[in-house]
Amino acid sequence: MIACISRDADPRCGAAELIALIPAMRALARCLCVDPVRAEVLARDCVVAAWEGRRSLAPGDDPTVWAFAIVCQRFHAREDAASGGVTSRLDLGDFRKALAQLPADRREVLALVVAAGLSHRAAANVCGSSPGSIKVRLERARRELAGVLALQRRSLTLEPA
Repeated sequence: MIACISRDADPRCGAAELIALIPAMRALARCLCVDPVRAEVLARDCVVAAWEGRRSLAPGDDPTVWAFAIVCQRFHAREDAASGGVTSRLDLGDFRKALAQLPADRREVLALVVAAGLSHRAAANVCGSSPGSIKVRLERARRELAGVLALQRRSLTLEPA
């Protein structure tokens, strides 16, 4: 599949960029799915969907957030289908908006530690900082994300029906 991806490039999300996102997409799928086989199937489907939809990535969009949104949307679509459409979950559009409000360094740490499953030390090596700095950024990112999501939920309950 990787050889097939690398033949065609797109300026918005090229083959090399998508290939670099595959480990993080797989890690996120493993976090979402209980069954490792289902997680691998989800990840593969999402890589194909990302490649086929790469032209929908708008200039300036973060490819990592875009790819993670594909994984989450497909995961929830499968869960909704399995449960007959009855689920209680956060709207992915709201989550993407909240994530986009975080500073880039905090989004990066969330992606590396939470989604890709790197240790604090490994994330520190990737970012060129100390593990302590990664822990602080991760805690701030989680706190800020929770705050933004709480504000979004409050605004939704205050809107007239």
